[in-house]
Amino acid sequence: MPAWRFDEGDRGCPAAVPRLESIHPFIFSAADGSATPDDLSAGRELWAGLNGPAADDTWLREGPVVSHHDMVRAVARRLGSELLSEVDLIVTVAAGSDWRHQSLPGPVLADLAGSDPLIVGISEQGVAGPFTALRIAAGHLAAGSRRRALVVLMEQSTLPPCATAARPERDAAVALLLGTLTGPELGRVEITVTDRAAVAPRHSAPPPAVPPAGTLLAGAGLGDLTPADGITLLRGEPGLPVTGLWLTLAHRLTSGEQPAGRLLVADRDPVLPYLCGLPLTWAGPDRDAGNTASAVSASSPDHAPKELVP
Repeated sequence: MPAWRFDEGDRGCPAAVPRLESIHPFIFSAADGSATPDDLSAGRELWAGLNGPAADDTWLREGPVVSHHDMVRAVARRLGSELLSEVDLIVTVAAGSDWRHQSLPGPVLADLAGSDPLIVGISEQGVAGPFTALRIAAGHLAAGSRRRALVVLMEQSTLPPCATAARPERDAAVALLLGTLTGPELGRVEITVTDRAAVAPRHSAPPPAVPPAGTLLAGAGLGDLTPADGITLLRGEPGLPVTGLWLTLAHRLTSGEQPAGRLLVADRDPVLPYLCGLPLTWAGPDRDAGNTASAVSASSPDHAPKELVP
């Protein structure tokens, strides 16, 4: 459970409404990597120490080797120093491990920001990682302990062979800038824990029902979901198990395709027992429509879900 830090000057501030000010997609290639021979050597030594000196390191020698450090530096360049100087909370989400030995992207980004932000790093939560990060950031903004938050989601493809994990097909990141002044409102982030036996390896219960209210952006874990009549269904970009959902959101919003009223971002992890949802609401006639966050509820008939409060 993360610590909540309140500055003395912020105590007693009225509750604010967290908003998504902007969202920035990133797709990387090998040209974006900055690995030095020492970096590669450290990664190779770590892999050999874990798997023996004869371990095959082809994945490292022939991969694009774009690290999380490379990704957050690209985010800093895109956003610029003036905007970053206003960020007082940074939350990084690692969708998987980083090939780079001793990877600490949060401090790298905080140093580039130069604003002494609070840093939170999230890993090993599968598709729930971005939702956890947004819930933490939104909580700080709503409480008045932070004024502006930057959430950076990262997924890289230079990984050792693994028979069970879904391998990203490319390197990607998404940066979400949160504040309290402009942009769609963030509703309550819901992360529910379902019955583990029911979700491994595949959720056996029927998918949750979605009421006809706005747009549903569903991840790969909800591939069997059939929305109600009248709802617009969008899918996350394939080949990226975690960031694909958020890349679709970024591409839609940066291209000016603003949904009418309310949009629900939802996904279910294929292995971990997490079912997640985030409602975004734009000002308009549909603003007070039914809460679409309720559409993301565990669908196991025998085990009621409990909410995971990060």
